Amino acid sequence: MKQLGSPVLTNPIDDNIPSIKPDLDQVEAYRSTKKPSKSGSSKAPTPQHEPSQPAPKKSSALGILNNLIIYGVIAAGGYWAFQQDVKREQELISAENRILDLERQLSATDEEMGESTVAMRAKLEGLIEKTDKLWSEMDKLWASAWRKNQSQIKELRSKTIKTDNKLTETNTEILTNKTAIIELGDKQSATAFNINALTDQLGKAQSVKQEIEKLASQLSSLENKSSSRDQQQIELATMVAELDTSVKLLIERMERPAAGASTTATTPPPAQ
Repeated sequence: MKQLGSPVLTNPIDDNIPSIKPDLDQVEAYRSTKKPSKSGSSKAPTPQHEPSQPAPKKSSALGILNNLIIYGVIAAGGYWAFQQDVKREQELISAENRILDLERQLSATDEEMGESTVAMRAKLEGLIEKTDKLWSEMDKLWASAWRKNQSQIKELRSKTIKTDNKLTETNTEILTNKTAIIELGDKQSATAFNINALTDQLGKAQSVKQEIEKLASQLSSLENKSSSRDQQQIELATMVAELDTSVKLLIERMERPAAGASTTATTPPPAQ
């Protein structure tokens, strides 16, 4: 396993850092900036005594400030790089630990799977043996039971055959009874039809009887009327005969006075 080592802070740019002392070029450049221009020489008088010490002090302060800034930036970059390195080292260590844990788990699962497969094989073998024993025992029991119950099986077969025959007989009887019932139903329907026809005929006969009775009553009334008419005719005949005789008598009576008058007219009246 990789161990976390303490990193050494190295300064790869130490050789490029300028020194605190200003260079000759910087001093000359600073002096040239302090020299008066040609156009302004007539207007402003040049000082007799130029200060030589303040310029190097300003340049040295700026250089120190620059150096401090550079050192601070370098230190911050080194610290950040150190932190990143530490973080990466920690991530690597955690990843290695995870890998080791996974390897241990895999080895444990392999061992457990091996043990479980062995145990399952043993259990399966035991179950197979038990099932074989059970099948053999079942075969033995079946053979003994079959031998013992062979006579009973034969009796049951004969009984079943007899019951089948009885069932066929009963089925035939049921069929005959059904046919007889159907015939009886047909006969009953026919008799019912005949009864209905007879009742219709009786009703018709009753109506005919009633009509006959009506006709008889009408005949009796007609006979009575005819008898009364006969009597009336007889009476009329007698009346006609009487009228005829009376008419004849009247005619005779009328004829008699006429004859007497004629005789009186022909014979002279007697003398007074």
